[in-house]
Amino acid sequence: MRRFQSGLVKREDLFITTKPWNSDHGHVLDACKDSLKKLQLDYLDLYLIHFPVTTRHTGVGTTSSSLGDNGVLDIDSTISLETTWHAMEELVSMGLVRSIGISNTISRAWLRSMSRCRRSWSSGGVCSVTRW
Repeated sequence: MRRFQSGLVKREDLFITTKPWNSDHGHVLDACKDSLKKLQLDYLDLYLIHFPVTTRHTGVGTTSSSLGDNGVLDIDSTISLETTWHAMEELVSMGLVRSIGISNTISRAWLRSMSRCRRSWSSGGVCSVTRW
């Protein structure tokens, strides 16, 4: 980013958060790379599952929501939140993201089911939960 190159702002002074769109749950790596490219960044500080519902894929980086024939969101039940979460954990392992989390939900039952998340906590990792 030009602001970083000019020295006006240092990257480490900013905490940058973004989210994959609901239709990108099955395309987490590509969605993250697309965001990094658009933001001209090497890594994100926090990457959040935007909403705990996966909709039919409409293309990485698009923010349109697909509607079914009945005019209601076209939910994709083939991709679980756990699958999305594990893909986001891989982003941390790859160094593309420093922390991950989920927004727009308060599902403790879902978080309890995330055994890898609990292991992350016990080994000093970060597992963030944000509710807006």
